[in-house]
Amino acid sequence: MSQNVTLQDLYQLKTIGNPVVVGESTYLVQTHVRAIENDYQNGVYHLFEDGTTKLVANNATAPTNAFGQLAYLQKIDGQSQIIFGGYPVTQTQYGVVNFIASPTSPIITYAEKITHTAPVAKHTNRPQIRRITNQYYKADGYGFTDEGTLFEIHQFDVIQGTDKIVLTQETRTDLLDASADGQSFIWLEGADLAGDLDENTLWYLNLTASQPVKVTATLPSGTTADAVISPDGQQILLAAHDDQYPNARIHAIYLYDIATATLAPYFTEDVDTVRDAMSDLPSAGSAHSLAWLDSKTFVFQATYHGHSRLYYGNVTGDYHLIDDSARSILGFSVTDTDLLLVESKTDKPARLVSHSLVNNTEVSRYNPNADYELTHTYATAAKYIFQSEDGSDVDGWFMPAAKQGGKKAPLILYVHGGPHGAYSEAFFWEFQVWTSLGYNVAFTNPHGSTSYGQSFVNAVIGAYGEQDYRDVLAGLDAVLANNLHEIDPTQVYLAGGSYGGFMATWAAGHTDRFTAIVAQRAVINWISMFGTSDIGASFTKAELGIGLFDTDGLAKLWQFSPLAYAQNVKTPILLMHGEYDMRVPIGQAEEYYSAVKEHTDTPIEFVRFPEAWHGVSRNGQPNLREARINVMNDWFKRFSN
Repeated sequence: MSQNVTLQDLYQLKTIGNPVVVGESTYLVQTHVRAIENDYQNGVYHLFEDGTTKLVANNATAPTNAFGQLAYLQKIDGQSQIIFGGYPVTQTQYGVVNFIASPTSPIITYAEKITHTAPVAKHTNRPQIRRITNQYYKADGYGFTDEGTLFEIHQFDVIQGTDKIVLTQETRTDLLDASADGQSFIWLEGADLAGDLDENTLWYLNLTASQPVKVTATLPSGTTADAVISPDGQQILLAAHDDQYPNARIHAIYLYDIATATLAPYFTEDVDTVRDAMSDLPSAGSAHSLAWLDSKTFVFQATYHGHSRLYYGNVTGDYHLIDDSARSILGFSVTDTDLLLVESKTDKPARLVSHSLVNNTEVSRYNPNADYELTHTYATAAKYIFQSEDGSDVDGWFMPAAKQGGKKAPLILYVHGGPHGAYSEAFFWEFQVWTSLGYNVAFTNPHGSTSYGQSFVNAVIGAYGEQDYRDVLAGLDAVLANNLHEIDPTQVYLAGGSYGGFMATWAAGHTDRFTAIVAQRAVINWISMFGTSDIGASFTKAELGIGLFDTDGLAKLWQFSPLAYAQNVKTPILLMHGEYDMRVPIGQAEEYYSAVKEHTDTPIEFVRFPEAWHGVSRNGQPNLREARINVMNDWFKRFSN
């Protein structure tokens, strides 16, 4: 008998990413979760034509075609080094951050990040002080940044065996692509050392020239998500945006002519041209979301209404949609006539398919979970559309509980983080587990979500807890009305993290219609968030449309804070927070817990996750991810009928 997905299946499910073709061979990264080691294992695998695989290297990522041979990054003695032709070609003291290469050049360009202080201080009997002068000095998932950080850009010649430094940077540097001859390359320079701010600059350097060129000079304070150099070295294709709406601007496609140093918009439809799939199974992803087919034509990815799109374009300005399937594309690479796509669906964790550019047909190449699926069944999410107060359509998805003898089952309504993110046609292990535990699950993309155009994103700016909140309730009304025979209306729970946690606590202070609530890593107090979050100063003003010291700023930030309504909470609420969280520091939960405890008799509990960052539910330590769902389940059951 087929089984449903359980908590323990986290250690069986696999994801794939970063496919690449080297000669006649295909390679990819496969990721799985290890129970005993309590970690995530990446490995580079060789994929054969018959669908079988062979491990090339563990603790390895970023397979790349370098001069016609396989190159990749592998952790050796705790540091990432470049492996080429089966042997390490770097022995850097601080490790390789990333590298770029060309199939036709012997030059491998790589970045080494040199730091002298640990991002998280280890316990010692002689602790040292940390001196801070930068405004943005810490980063969630990393720790405190070293203000003396240097990024050294090296070039290694695989024929000569020589290694030379070609550039030294005091700002964050992320290499993106190299020209076919290896003599030119492009990189992103971040506005902060962590690269977390919504601002960067794309640079181009030809080593025969004297100075780097600022590609995005006409997009000051904007952001580039991805860029690639054409095979003839004459143009750069990039996905970028200006700073018209800080932190909320959707991306467009641009072409940069290297000879004339001219940047021109190419694709400016109201469609976000980035990969924006939301899943809780860690994947190696892919190096690029756009690629040249030859020096005149290219493909690029976009996200539209919760799913991925693929477009085909050429340098003359023509483009057309080539794929609009209900799925999320987690990565792709180009072969002579095909695209190798890594896809995910709500009922398919990952699969590699070959998409023909000749006739748009697809052939399955590899399913890492084929054996698992022989004995297990995934729940499928049905998409539904409901109306917002302004008449616009809003998307939601409903996943029915595993059959419970004909009885109606409780419902968990989820709110995503961001707010500028979106649920998508992608796999969620957590949602699968809830259905197997006997819960219906619904999740929606309220106003403020991405993939629905600029005005939809902008609707939440300066209006948190307004139309977005009413969308959440409208989505609940719709799913209840559409599934009367599935859902027990007396057992309706609300859960969300980050912005979703904000929404959960906002709802707790404004409605009594939920049976119980779970708020995770929630923004509670915008006034303290301003100064304690790793991105608080910029994020707060960009999202709420007002600064702390603007006229009425303090009053407005308090008005948008769930803490201001803590005395109204009547619904049992569980707070969950990582103790290492630097995006939404744990003090936010502490403030809310104290306020509800002090001013109400409402049941409230506070669960702290040690050594856990903001993303504990997606990429945190696996045992904590298990514990998290168990605690939530206990909370819901305590207040069930």
